[in-house]
Amino acid sequence: MKRYILSVLLLSAASVTLNAQDTEHFFTPYWKSGELDPARGIHWSKSSKYEDKLEFIPVPPQYIQYISEGDRSVSSDYFSIKPKYEADGTLTIKPLKPNHEVILFIDLGRVLPGTIELEANPPEGVSIRFETGEAMQPKEKYKVNTPSDGSRKKFSPQIDHANWAGMRYVWVHFSNVKEPFILFSLNGIYQVRPSNYIGNFESNDEMLNRIWEMCAYSAHAVMGQPVGNDPTPQSVIQTLCMDRIDRYPWAGDSRIIQKTVEYVFGEYELIRRANDRFFPVGIRPVPVLQAVVPYILDWALAETDYFWVSGDSAHFVTRLDDILATMEEFDPYEHPREGWFFFDWDERIVDQHIQEQAAFIGKYIQMCREAALAANRIGHKEAADKLTTQADRYTLKWKEAHPDWLKENDIHALTNLLLGNVFTENELSLIYNKVYADRSERCTHTPAFGMFILQALSRMGKQDKALEMIRDYWGTMIQAGATSTWEEWHPTWKLPVGALPPQYEPYKAWSGLSLIQPYGSGPAQWLLGEIIGIKPESPGFQQIRIEPNPSGLEWAKGAVASPLGAIRTEWKMTGKTLELNFNAPAGCQSITMVVPKGKKYVLNQKQIHPDKIEQGKAYFKIYANNGVFEVTMR
Repeated sequence: MKRYILSVLLLSAASVTLNAQDTEHFFTPYWKSGELDPARGIHWSKSSKYEDKLEFIPVPPQYIQYISEGDRSVSSDYFSIKPKYEADGTLTIKPLKPNHEVILFIDLGRVLPGTIELEANPPEGVSIRFETGEAMQPKEKYKVNTPSDGSRKKFSPQIDHANWAGMRYVWVHFSNVKEPFILFSLNGIYQVRPSNYIGNFESNDEMLNRIWEMCAYSAHAVMGQPVGNDPTPQSVIQTLCMDRIDRYPWAGDSRIIQKTVEYVFGEYELIRRANDRFFPVGIRPVPVLQAVVPYILDWALAETDYFWVSGDSAHFVTRLDDILATMEEFDPYEHPREGWFFFDWDERIVDQHIQEQAAFIGKYIQMCREAALAANRIGHKEAADKLTTQADRYTLKWKEAHPDWLKENDIHALTNLLLGNVFTENELSLIYNKVYADRSERCTHTPAFGMFILQALSRMGKQDKALEMIRDYWGTMIQAGATSTWEEWHPTWKLPVGALPPQYEPYKAWSGLSLIQPYGSGPAQWLLGEIIGIKPESPGFQQIRIEPNPSGLEWAKGAVASPLGAIRTEWKMTGKTLELNFNAPAGCQSITMVVPKGKKYVLNQKQIHPDKIEQGKAYFKIYANNGVFEVTMR
């Protein structure tokens, strides 16, 4: 069979009818900036914050190839040509040779959650079938939803799983075409929760902008989607769009996606209900979520994340007993568990049992510490003391049992232990040199665990190295063709020009590499929290912390969703001066501004002095909701 390398040049299209497009034949992975998510420019009004519904947005194809083929073993019988459109934008479908099957190859420009729909009038006897793929190879095969009878009507794939799937490339097969017929329109149908973009990110680094956009879109794509075969939208954070049998919410994956949803879309009620679905209030024994032992710890950590951004103290009170029960029932020393301790698909995990146990203990300690902070904030001192005591006790116990911990453990165990504050400041430098200093080695095989590495680097004050990793990992993913975050990736993997990773495993298997797995969407939140520098100083952003980290960038600006409204900042470096504009919504009580130690500080053209200087940073308590802050470096 003759093979064609097709271009993926993304072109804008204002009409939903078929319009001829001039597309050069070379490979480029880039989309037009700001247009990856077809819903980004839409503003929806909310009729009810508890309402679960989906919108269906027509998305014009970015590329169409008209193919007619006979015997695939005979290369001369395989043809691939540009479509010839009529003056009214329609396309006449007819075989190039008698009895040949006609195929339309379509590129939707990004992996869409939803389906594809065409309007045509094929005569009776013409059969239609669809093949779809997230990569440039047919993966799923579908029958058509309605037979052809010569009338003008709409055709789409008959998808068993709630009639939606993730698809970028589509092959529409027309068989038994004996006379021409008209294709009036063809569109991808983007099935999406009507959630407005509140957060945003932009900087002088175009690749970082694209990474943020890709990650935000990936999270949006799985919000509130149907589960199983029921087409009803659900209060869930799905974890993939690919039509495979494990397409349902996973608690460990969901925790990372939720942080992006919180910062970019502010969908707090959706997150609260999604977490309650994982673990209903008061259920005993505490469940092993999705048969993955650590995922119950991710659920507890997601609850504390939700508390800090939403300010929903009443909800956290209702879940505190469940978090304490999790601490007791999943105690790694008193009640050791058997089962699947998944953290990453990384093939470098050699001594799997030892590494997984150490990583689990680290995440368990982190859960105790994070929950203790939240419990203390709502005045539940007894629960906070119990959680803190457990974290301190097991920190000491683990280190006493593992005097050679640096030699014994890999990046996965050390990262989780680091995030649990197991190590001293002096020990952090040893860990950095072992597992984070090498740019390739710190990139694991799943972007989900990559988010924890970004957090670990931030904890060590190495936001510049984290930015480097984002470019190395998510940036090369885009260079390899990604428009959404992939389930697995490593920058050292070599792909042919114009190719995408193979989606392995048989049709409708348990696995298969998903090319829209938003557990890799973490950089969308990380860039806003660490580079733009907006974080909650108190629950619900009643008090805000703004701590910009230029990390080599010339300028950056962004916004973060909060229950009070959007919080916006933009900063730029001019020589040795950092200038920052900030705007907080009404209801914000104060802003803690944290900037590098300098020799002069100015707020709204008036020189001020820091409240304190600590570890090379100057701290200011500001009671204005907007202004311009300047710091001149030494």
